[in-house]
Amino acid sequence: MRHKAMPDLDALCEPAEVHQATGMISAHLGISCRDALARLRRYAATAGIGHLEVAEATVERRLHLHHFHSANSPRSDSSTADTPADHAAHSINTV
Repeated sequence: MRHKAMPDLDALCEPAEVHQATGMISAHLGISCRDALARLRRYAATAGIGHLEVAEATVERRLHLHHFHSANSPRSDSSTADTPADHAAHSINTV
């Protein structure tokens, strides 16, 4: 039986880049680290890429933090990419 105060053990086993990206997203959006990690994972799943790849791109500033405002739905602004997968393909592969 897990105690309610125990942290998510899966999150503790993540590479440093995932923790860094989670902190960046948390600070940028003013949300908890748990919610930030969920957004990172949801963005990765929606984009069809690994969450470590998304984390690395976030830490290296190849993927902008504004993509996590709505991590599981297309953005409604005037950006050229229409979906998280489009954003990821464009942002992560851009050097």
